[in-house]
Amino acid sequence: MTTPEAQHPEQWQPFEVLLTPEQTLANPWQCELPAGSLAIGTRKGTRPKEEYKEPQARRPDTNEDRALVQSPRPGLVIITILDTNEHSEAADVSVPHFRAKIPQILGSLDQDAKREAMNLLHIDVHNSLRTELKRESSHTGLRGGLVYLANCFEGNRLSGVHAGDVQAIVIRDGKAIALNEAQHNAFDKAKLENGISARRLGTPTFYPPEGEFVLQEGDIVLLATDGLLGMLEDIQEVASEIARLQVTNPGEILNQLNKVVDKYEKELGDSDDTTIAAYVHGRA
Repeated sequence: MTTPEAQHPEQWQPFEVLLTPEQTLANPWQCELPAGSLAIGTRKGTRPKEEYKEPQARRPDTNEDRALVQSPRPGLVIITILDTNEHSEAADVSVPHFRAKIPQILGSLDQDAKREAMNLLHIDVHNSLRTELKRESSHTGLRGGLVYLANCFEGNRLSGVHAGDVQAIVIRDGKAIALNEAQHNAFDKAKLENGISARRLGTPTFYPPEGEFVLQEGDIVLLATDGLLGMLEDIQEVASEIARLQVTNPGEILNQLNKVVDKYEKELGDSDDTTIAAYVHGRA
């Protein structure tokens, strides 16, 4: 598969990109899609190590989020965002599972088959996390967890699946429309044998409830981890800020949201890792 910085619809070819921490909110990865424009960026959090019960389990210089962009066939684009908790290896262990299974689940299966296949993927990922945590642990108390969101764009149709507190939002005419409901209390902190706690991933839930969301020209889609959304009282704050600035380029949208994170980080004194995908529907 190719990994271009940008492609035009008439030149479209299947591709796959696993984003790295170098692709920041201030300098995001960008790509022209058949029906719109996409930008994805990430930002390392500043939360102090001492706030974690097992500070040695967290690698302070490592961003724990991952973003995977796949186009298994022309016209179909799938974005998967993985947000880990306290153990940066968790996302790396999970990426191969999502890379192999998500394109088929979201791109070709009927609804009943999607649910069955997603439940199996969910179990496989959780078991892999538990195995990795046991292998990596040289002490008791190591914890790790993962929440995820995989979103499918095809033409003007949008659908996806998530578990945990990663959210998909559409901004239309300055108003925010939540496509999924964050599972804020998704984790099970029960201890495993040898003292390792592998938090469960929540419940895989497809969105929107009606099966798919039909995009309109000018719609802005945000896929974001709780590093941004956890700071806000209401997702309407994001929509209002974007409407106020009148920005429609996805890269510039991420630049502005980076400033929003800056603002809250200064007010709150810390921040979590943040990954955001911004998609603007319609050709420029």
